[in-house]
Amino acid sequence: MIIRGDVGSWNGSSYTGLTGLIASGRNSGSWNGGGTVTSSAIGKLTTLAIATAAQVKGIAAIETATWSGQAVSGTDTLVMYTYSGDANLDGKIDVDDYGRIDFNAPLGTSGYSNGDFNYDGKINVDDYGIIDFNVGIQGAPFSTSTQPLADFANQATPTTVPEPASLSLLAGSLLTLRRRRSKSTY
Repeated sequence: MIIRGDVGSWNGSSYTGLTGLIASGRNSGSWNGGGTVTSSAIGKLTTLAIATAAQVKGIAAIETATWSGQAVSGTDTLVMYTYSGDANLDGKIDVDDYGRIDFNAPLGTSGYSNGDFNYDGKINVDDYGIIDFNVGIQGAPFSTSTQPLADFANQATPTTVPEPASLSLLAGSLLTLRRRRSKSTY
């Protein structure tokens, strides 16, 4: 979605403008708040991400670029259904998204495209938890073409990855079985 309006900002206690509407609708990841919501969100895996075209495309406010097949200026606001942690709205979580959160975390900035993936006004361990968890379970990249939103249902579903704790339990169980088996052969 391209909106010719103000993306909003952090005012010290909440986001304003369009970001405020998404933050309110997100409602800590349940997507049942009073703002802009999505019924397509899968837990904290997917989200509505928001940024200016200047942030996403690296252009000045008066310059133009193409996003999702449409011409945008640097002051346009872009909203995309994507993976939580996709800071540059390219449909996937990769090294570029880690670069943004790593660069902005020590600066005290806010905003989704800077790494505030839970819309709480700060970039901290909670945001790193979102990107770190989702990078391993994301499915195929979301399309950034002009395909209709209804076609997003055809996107590949996320894959499941075992929790590190469950891998430890599995390894421990196999080791115990091996020990028992070797003791019983004597």
